[in-house]
Amino acid sequence: MKLLITGSAGYIGAVVTLQALLEGHHVTGVDALWYDNFSAVPRHPNHKFLHTDIRSVAEAELRGHDAVLHFAGFSNDPTADASPLLNQEVNVDATEELAIRAINAGVKHFTFASSASIYDGVRDSVWACETDRVAPIGNYSVSKYDAELALKRLTTFGWYLTVFRQGTVYGTSPRMRFDLVVNAMIRDAIVNKKITVHRPGTQRRPLTSVPEVARAHLWAITRPQPEPTALFNVVGTNVDIKGLANTVVHTLVRETGIASEVVYGIPPGRVRDYAVSGGALRDACAVWRRDALQHHIGKIGRWVKTKYDLGEDLYLPQYENIAMLKTKGRVA
Repeated sequence: MKLLITGSAGYIGAVVTLQALLEGHHVTGVDALWYDNFSAVPRHPNHKFLHTDIRSVAEAELRGHDAVLHFAGFSNDPTADASPLLNQEVNVDATEELAIRAINAGVKHFTFASSASIYDGVRDSVWACETDRVAPIGNYSVSKYDAELALKRLTTFGWYLTVFRQGTVYGTSPRMRFDLVVNAMIRDAIVNKKITVHRPGTQRRPLTSVPEVARAHLWAITRPQPEPTALFNVVGTNVDIKGLANTVVHTLVRETGIASEVVYGIPPGRVRDYAVSGGALRDACAVWRRDALQHHIGKIGRWVKTKYDLGEDLYLPQYENIAMLKTKGRVA
């Protein structure tokens, strides 16, 4: 298949792009490279790269593709809160406009990377399912849900939309990030020998690895009988933050020989607390499998240790989206 992947040099998109190429797809990658992530653009005979903003992707550039996998956009609360208007423009308006151009260009499949954080405000469900009500809190979560609604309104004959509400992502990537809870804990444990957990520590978080996300999106565009509009949570496991920190500490001792401790601090603001079911995706997709959290902790830990031993500063702005956007002057 011929795929167009937005955010193709981003934290998730770079992994999806590599997996798609490995599976034999032809890929057109689209990325504005706001994070100076040039090294995440692969050199491959089946890969074409468009260095452009998704707001500038023309209908002609979409024509001839079988699917659009849409990952580009503001990716967390700090970035969305720093510029709510730009967040709305990129995450909602540009997503809808891209989908309209894709439909007009004859693209048959469209997958959208939404967020499980839209369940954050729900307190009447132990495990949030796709059929449960949602209660997004904050600019980022609201924009993801608004984009879902905009896409669902575009349903037309012969066009297949799959929305994935992804848990908090973790894992290694050609465009590495440390503003994600698992990755950040591992970095802090190796560099500072301690992990700070915001009290009370019992707050829950759904997690998913980057490979799990890649498998979900690539499955959606190749399944033989897709629904016109489908919705799936992408969650490998749910954890409480205190338990996650302890798992990181114990796994890193085993995998890297580095010991660290867990300390507790006062949260700087509201903390997210929700759990999400990933059962519907597992039931629908026989080839989708959950990854072992400890496996990825060990892999990330070895990556971090190697960089740290070489003297690399793992707190540089390039590893955190909000820091990089501020450094580049894109947000205040």
